[in-house]
Amino acid sequence: MIPFKAMTEELLEEKYPTANLCIRLVQGLQDELGKTVPSLQTQVGRHLHGKLMEGILPRLYQYETCQTTRGATFFDPRMKKCGFRQESNFDDAQQQLQGELQQLLRDDLTKTKSESAPTKTHRNSKSPLC
Repeated sequence: MIPFKAMTEELLEEKYPTANLCIRLVQGLQDELGKTVPSLQTQVGRHLHGKLMEGILPRLYQYETCQTTRGATFFDPRMKKCGFRQESNFDDAQQQLQGELQQLLRDDLTKTKSESAPTKTHRNSKSPLC
């Protein structure tokens, strides 16, 4: 239970816990649980360890593929590639960012073009100045 306590304490130490901590804490939890395997001496201890690992996989690994936490981890300068278990998740975060930036640039270009395009006026329009 020490890895769970350590993870909880780290979250509580943060003044403002943010999404970028999720992936790193899940990795740390798995790493710490993995280190305990050689010291497990009883069948009950090994069974509990297996059940904990089974519970972590479906509940916590989803954070590495979630766009929000993946993006937050990608933007954290302390994490970069080491913040991801699978390099493909890092690549996905990078592609997501590039796609969003390209869309922003396209939107900005479209807006700029529409603002600079001359507006056509009709001679028969009823302008208050005519």
